[in-house]
Amino acid sequence: MKSAVEVKILGQKFKISSDSDEVHVRKLADYVNGKLEELKGVAKNAPPQNLLILGALNIADEYFRFRDEKNSQIDKVTQKVKRLIEIIDDGR
Repeated sequence: MKSAVEVKILGQKFKISSDSDEVHVRKLADYVNGKLEELKGVAKNAPPQNLLILGALNIADEYFRFRDEKNSQIDKVTQKVKRLIEIIDDGR
């Protein structure tokens, strides 16, 4: 069931409609706001649109790095499992 949650990002209020619970939506908004505030501290005179684009790129970069690391770990575990299966099959 969708619910509306009001959040604040870069001092501006937004009403977010989501199937997720309010706590989750607020965590997401707080995370995004924190990233944008960090950028705002570094690029003090940047227009809000530039901060939003930079923030989106930074968050996308974090996501891709995390995803790639997770996929690498899955590949390593898959290879180990295959080797263990081979060892077990050879022992029969």
